[in-house]
Amino acid sequence: MNTTKGLFLFLAITSFGLSACMHDPHDLQDEKDTTTPVASITNPSEGDTLFLGDSVRVRALVTDNALHYTIAKITDDSTGLILFKKEPYSHEQTSVAFDSYWKIAGKIPFKATLTVAGEDHNKHVGSKSVHLVIVK
Repeated sequence: MNTTKGLFLFLAITSFGLSACMHDPHDLQDEKDTTTPVASITNPSEGDTLFLGDSVRVRALVTDNALHYTIAKITDDSTGLILFKKEPYSHEQTSVAFDSYWKIAGKIPFKATLTVAGEDHNKHVGSKSVHLVIVK
């Protein structure tokens, strides 16, 4: 699966899953909210070469005036397998920070993508991705 198809699939699945919980009674849609959440990744960086067996610090931030859902995940580009996933509580938060470690497992080199995304109550989705190369 190429990276573009993988990102589209991730966003489609995430959007479907997020939309399914939009009927929650404490979800407050604000018609005046036209702001899309902003996602940023501070570590790792785009194109970083990482080593099998290492622990990599994953640091990211999602901001918005009222978040509903946030996620950070790393997927294997060739298989789509989710290698790392964090979904911290973010309801009504204005800022959600990710600061975790990912232990790189496997026996053969591969390419992976870290994607961080956030959705607000009006279904605005903002995301950021970085592509990684894993070597022996």
